[in-house]
Amino acid sequence: MGFPNAKAGIDKIYKYEIVEIIVAVLSIITLILGTATVAGMASVDSGDESSLGAAVGLGLVSLIFALAILVLSIVGLVLLFKGLSLAGKDEPKYFKPALFIAIVTFAAQILKGFSASVPLIGQFSLLLDAVQQFGTLLLFICIVFGVRTIAEKLGKQDVVSMSKTVMILELILLIVSAAASFMTSLSAVLGTVAAVITLVSYIVYLVFLGKARKMFD
Repeated sequence: MGFPNAKAGIDKIYKYEIVEIIVAVLSIITLILGTATVAGMASVDSGDESSLGAAVGLGLVSLIFALAILVLSIVGLVLLFKGLSLAGKDEPKYFKPALFIAIVTFAAQILKGFSASVPLIGQFSLLLDAVQQFGTLLLFICIVFGVRTIAEKLGKQDVVSMSKTVMILELILLIVSAAASFMTSLSAVLGTVAAVITLVSYIVYLVFLGKARKMFD
């Protein structure tokens, strides 16, 4: 059992996550550049004409980064959808539902982006937010269990064991996040703990996918 479709699919899902990291980094840089641009234009309004050139330059760079983010985001979605579609041919139990969940989740995300400008959509902003968050969690679970199922068939116990670690970290994160919502006096501390767990969990998840894409060799 070679699972050629799953091999190509998981590889694309891994690449999607790498693209998402790049997008996140570019988004932070764009935010910093945008803030600097606004500050520069404020100086111009205050009479400092020497800041105009720098502000315009920063604005153009911000625009280039924003366009790069848009293109990379589209590339990432194509990788994810294609990856889930391919993997679903070899492991339909988890990856086929994952594709449907991904489409619904990103559709909700797009609609949510129009909630501020379109009153009708804005009325459903809380629902769209819930769909996006719940869908993201379900997508994550389907991918992990889909990879684990294939790893079990291939006898790759290291990947199977790591899938358990990934899910345990996600469960801990959910518990801490829920506790932060109810225990307001400790929300700051628990929020910090949740942020650390999120980072660790994501790194472990990336390593897990990295191992999974090589388990077919």
